Amino acid sequence: MACIDLRALPPADRHTLVLATFEGLCAGQSFEFINDHEPRGLQRRFGELFGHAFDWETLERLPEIWRVRVTRLATGFASTLAGALAEPGDSSCACR
Repeated sequence: MACIDLRALPPADRHTLVLATFEGLCAGQSFEFINDHEPRGLQRRFGELFGHAFDWETLERLPEIWRVRVTRLATGFASTLAGALAEPGDSSCACR
């Protein structure tokens, strides 16, 4: 299972990377990521794009380390990721 440390990336690139990583998963596969704050905005975005086709599990909560496991539950949904990544508001991190 892959673990992506987002803390080294510019905030504008974090959502794009996590969404693209999820998009590449098959049903039942998962990955983990580490962030420097609670990724509430990203979790909301997953719900908007993927509905109930994912599981989001917070594994670690420290002041500057949030570790999350995301699992793809289904593959039979229409992907809206291409359009989502092109949205103007997607370039800034509004998670905090």
